[in-house]
Amino acid sequence: MTLGKQSILVDPFGAQIGLWELITFIGMGFMMVPGTPFWFEHLSPNPAAASQFYAECFGLEAVNYDDHYWAIKVPGAETDAYGFSFPKDPESAECTWLVSILIGDLENALNLFKDSGGCTDEPFTDMGEMGRFNDASTPAGVTYGLWEADFSENG
Repeated sequence: MTLGKQSILVDPFGAQIGLWELITFIGMGFMMVPGTPFWFEHLSPNPAAASQFYAECFGLEAVNYDDHYWAIKVPGAETDAYGFSFPKDPESAECTWLVSILIGDLENALNLFKDSGGCTDEPFTDMGEMGRFNDASTPAGVTYGLWEADFSENG
């Protein structure tokens, strides 16, 4: 195996996470392009504790935005790297990581999901200047976030 080393772990909150150590394959070579991962969010009944755990494990900074939302920053970075929040239904939701995919056309992506047997939440979540967001689940029950955002110079 010359590509790298991978480990799948379970954090103290029950969410699985994969770690990748580069040898010759960098993994994700780019982001902020439609069809690529855009945002990673840990859904947990205790986002404060989860963000502190990851910050301590990986030498990152936990940032508290309010009681319901925390984020992680790489020290010295201008933007957040990923977030921690309460699940939509904290009573029945398991802790998990939600991966959001950057989408150029949210309506089209949701129609493709539905046409392929998937399910989507309605209505969209309007994130203001950050764009629009929606959850979508594959027929196998895997949930992704679909995030429509404009990162062009004019957007």
